[in-house]
Amino acid sequence: MQSGKKSRVLGVVLLVFNLTTAAHAADAGSSCPFSADLMKQLGQSDCDWRPLTESAGDRAISQFEQVARDNGLAAGIRTFARTGDFQLYGAEAGPMALGASNRYLERHDLVGTWIDTARGRSADSSLLFVAGEVLLPKGRRVQYAEIWQYDPKIANWGVRVLMISPVA
Repeated sequence: MQSGKKSRVLGVVLLVFNLTTAAHAADAGSSCPFSADLMKQLGQSDCDWRPLTESAGDRAISQFEQVARDNGLAAGIRTFARTGDFQLYGAEAGPMALGASNRYLERHDLVGTWIDTARGRSADSSLLFVAGEVLLPKGRRVQYAEIWQYDPKIANWGVRVLMISPVA
């Protein structure tokens, strides 16, 4: 895939993230559902409202990133990729299906700390989007964008598209 085309694809994904995140900010619990009087009675000056539990998709993303951090991206892909339609886009090559991705990651695995900078979902909640950076040894960094989709066959979320690009 040409570099310019990859940049456009990543740009579109990041645009979707920005629009999705803004559109669903209220759904994320950005405002406190309790009155200021109640918060005072509870001895709280501020309300940092967050849902008690994250969604199943959010948990799958967090678990994927933990496996990738602890055991490398190849292990995360083997565990969480959608087997039929997974695609990896890398800086040197892409798109790659699951088998080619595993072979590529044998030579270019990423073991580092995954830091999400944005998470969002499609309007119908059938897709989840994640963008961020992987902090690698020796100060190297890689940007990523993930697209997750629910798979009713296995009743779970799986990563469908993963784009990775080194930060210069």
